[in-house]
Amino acid sequence: MVSLWNSSAFRSLFNKTNGTGLPLVLNGNAVRLASKKASGSKRNPSQAPGNFRGIKAYEGTYVFPGEPLVYRQSKLWFHPGLNVTMTRRRMTLVALKEGVVRTSCERPDLNFNHSYIKLWYSGQEGIPFYKKYFHVIPKPQHKRFKCIDQI
Repeated sequence: MVSLWNSSAFRSLFNKTNGTGLPLVLNGNAVRLASKKASGSKRNPSQAPGNFRGIKAYEGTYVFPGEPLVYRQSKLWFHPGLNVTMTRRRMTLVALKEGVVRTSCERPDLNFNHSYIKLWYSGQEGIPFYKKYFHVIPKPQHKRFKCIDQI
């Protein structure tokens, strides 16, 4: 019976392992053996919930005062138009009056001394560019008024 040590296959494998019995190179790639069995952990956090950013009231939507039109902009993508204001925190666009939302693409007339404008539009002073504006068109008032002198 041939001993395992004397077999040429075992000797060639042992020589490739640098005498430790563990293979260092397999097909030209380094092999790293796992020190622990891979498994998931209950303590690993799951995926974080979304920020719910973006447009909340689209073109033609009827809105009331205080209702957000664009919620939590990360950059100044949308600008306030007629009857719309922008909050300082997270640059949310909010309706000031009750009415229908309209959007337009306009060339902004910006005050380049303002802190937000310096932050987002520095270096674009002479370059023509266009931005999306949100407007709230108020609903028309009823025409039931009568002059007191005519009654």
